Amino acid sequence: MEERISPNELREKIKELKAKGFKRPVTIVAVDHIDEGEIELIYMLHNVETNEDAIIRVRVPRDNPRVPTVTDILPGFRRREMETWDLMGVEFEGLQKPPEELGIKRFLLPHDRDDIPPLRKDYVPPARRKR
Repeated sequence: MEERISPNELREKIKELKAKGFKRPVTIVAVDHIDEGEIELIYMLHNVETNEDAIIRVRVPRDNPRVPTVTDILPGFRRREMETWDLMGVEFEGLQKPPEELGIKRFLLPHDRDDIPPLRKDYVPPARRKR
């Protein structure tokens, strides 16, 4: 099963899938469609009882990539949302991030990093930047 939906339909679709037995979050894949100005999020869920997979595709604008968190529905997506936020710059609205009061501002990347997310196609590693 595969479906393309809008960001505002995401939470209801995840609830619907969970009710149908798709309770195991597999992953979130983020694809940078730089030429189209969008980032595509691909949510993969698994139904253990029927051994079926569900794939949900959501596209958001690159310049303001925002979707609601689904971690309150399926907590197993927390790490995947955190990784996607840190590495692709997608904002998951309502997602509890690392506590800044502890000086932690990132999840996987160095805490002082303030650059283009490294998995976006327009990211240039420091070693390849013109000086």
